[in-house]
Amino acid sequence: MVILTILKKIINRRVWLAVCFIIFSLNMVNCARGTFDEINVQRVSFTVNPKYTYEVNLFFNRTLLNYAKTHSVAGYLFTPPPYYALLYINKTTGDFQGFPTIIWCHGGLANAELQYHYAKELAARGFKVLAINQPGHGDSGGQYTKGINNLPVLYSAVDYLYYLCWDVDRNRIGVSGHSHGGILTTRGGIFDNWTNPRTNNTIGTGGKIRSFGAIYCWDTLLGATVYMGLSERPLYALYPELLYYDPDFIWIFSRSNFLSNTFPFTMPNELEAHSVSNFINSSNIGNYMLVIGAAEEFISVPQECLLMEAATKNSSGIPQVTAEDIFTNVISKFSWNYGNMTENTSRRLITVPGVNHIGEGSDPIVLQSLVTWFHESFQTGYQSIPIRLDWQDNYNLRQSWAIGLFACLSAIPGLVSYLSGWFSPKLENLPGEKRRNEYHYSIKPIDLNNNKKIKLIVLYCLFLIISCIIGSYLVRNTLDIKAFVQFGNWDLVSIPLLVISLIQIPFIVLIIHFEKKQYNLNSEDYKISPKSILRGLAIGALPILLIVSIYNILAFVCNVPILLPRPFEASIYIDFFILLGIMFLLSLTNEIVFRKLIQLKIDKGKRKLTRWKNILLISILNIFILIINFGIIANLTFGTGFFGHFAPLEATGPFLAILCGSMIVLSFVNAFIYQRSKSITSTSIFTALILTLLQTGKLFGNYV
Repeated sequence: MVILTILKKIINRRVWLAVCFIIFSLNMVNCARGTFDEINVQRVSFTVNPKYTYEVNLFFNRTLLNYAKTHSVAGYLFTPPPYYALLYINKTTGDFQGFPTIIWCHGGLANAELQYHYAKELAARGFKVLAINQPGHGDSGGQYTKGINNLPVLYSAVDYLYYLCWDVDRNRIGVSGHSHGGILTTRGGIFDNWTNPRTNNTIGTGGKIRSFGAIYCWDTLLGATVYMGLSERPLYALYPELLYYDPDFIWIFSRSNFLSNTFPFTMPNELEAHSVSNFINSSNIGNYMLVIGAAEEFISVPQECLLMEAATKNSSGIPQVTAEDIFTNVISKFSWNYGNMTENTSRRLITVPGVNHIGEGSDPIVLQSLVTWFHESFQTGYQSIPIRLDWQDNYNLRQSWAIGLFACLSAIPGLVSYLSGWFSPKLENLPGEKRRNEYHYSIKPIDLNNNKKIKLIVLYCLFLIISCIIGSYLVRNTLDIKAFVQFGNWDLVSIPLLVISLIQIPFIVLIIHFEKKQYNLNSEDYKISPKSILRGLAIGALPILLIVSIYNILAFVCNVPILLPRPFEASIYIDFFILLGIMFLLSLTNEIVFRKLIQLKIDKGKRKLTRWKNILLISILNIFILIINFGIIANLTFGTGFFGHFAPLEATGPFLAILCGSMIVLSFVNAFIYQRSKSITSTSIFTALILTLLQTGKLFGNYV
């Protein structure tokens, strides 16, 4: 208690803001130290070539709704230090023949900024590198469709390098990437020289890509259904084709913009269109290396051996090496090699012990394998070049942006405190208890024992559960609604959220009606005047907008992820405000019921809680309610197999930690805002704006 008393005297909003500012500044400085060095980096953009979208749409039988479209592509162009040019002088003519060049493709839910470090180190080892943002990711336009819409982007990137960059060696262009970037690398190689039977044209560039280095690749989309948890069901492990008839699987595919594309829609055709093993052979992809962590969660090493077996099929469809032989080599030697570099038929599989899916994106052995592979396949003669000793240090410094962003967002309570005092100066110096009495309705204190409080909490939870069940059931079984926003996971979740909010409104009207009748309240007591609403919106939204703007400016300078819907297109911001409206409506309905049934009773109860105990108690209840809300919605909307999506916790653990941590912080700040402002409008817009920005801002995630 003594420590708490001392902390209360020392820590105030000025000190809190100063601490947040110092932590933010130090971490952004560290981020800059890990970003800037002798490598020249330029922001670049280009437009997808309509020729490639046309061929892809015809070959994969895209529907009008989900055509691969022409859109802008953003990325970073890394140029090696000038002294590397001396390595690529033609010994006969003495002319500079250009840098060997690699197109770097990030993974799904990531962006070029998140996997900036691989592209930068490849440039530091003598390659020119173009790190692209895949469709729907980062600053690129378009929508992501798990392996189809990104093909025209890759081929357009080759054209950009081939025709617009004078210092590129046109005979030595390669592709590399991690996770979904590895899938794009592989599929991009397969279809680069593939003839479209409908037009007799090549789908891709006609063979301009000479080398491929993938970090992870699925063999078939059917084999990758662990993402949805459906393959965790025992029956499907024995008979995976039964997934074709699974109602959860079909519902997700048919409603989701990023999956249901073929016409007429059939599950086998859709899965085949996104797969690799049923296309790849020894002649339709050049020199190809696949690197995988031995602890990979999303595919097994034996499955990758089957993929590499398929990559050795001859013109008769007969593999030249069996998966068993490949597996024996990678288990004993951690690598397998086949074919000939000069003949463009080389195959290599490397496993990295102890590395999982997330680890593949930042592992020095993986990176060294890429450097060695591309120098070998491009036959530069410099395959022994090691990665820099300080590479890991620079990578760690660059990740400081995440701590900087957290410190930045942590300043929101301090700004809220100042704003609420500025809008209500006469209440600024009142202690917490008097402020509560000043803000609340002029009703007699309600003395509730613990049993009655528990009953109210149970009543509120039942209200949430019933509305979530009804809303999710209607969306899943009655309303034939396709996803109507383009924001990743909210693509489908936004529908039940809207329906649930609309269902809750009549209940809320009844609650307010009975409350008005019991306590003889009027509209002023509810503080719904225009002035009160504007004040509430300002207190809830302005701190977020100010903090995010400061972070985004420095993040843009340091080439790290920014928290902003992008690119700046009308359709994106229309969808942004649609989703913000849905989230605000849901937050508002929850806030009204929560504050009326629980918060008011706690504030007016017999046992007066201190300000911080009140905030802590309310935030704990809020977290519990959020878990109930979203858990029911997700389970009933996507099916009982949804939670199997999180089965490989080693890979999704960091994301779950971020998600849970965000919910805890969000609930605590929400409770603090209400304690300071006593405005339901403030807490509703705060929750809605934060959740919408996190989903649409492309810090992580993508548009689909």
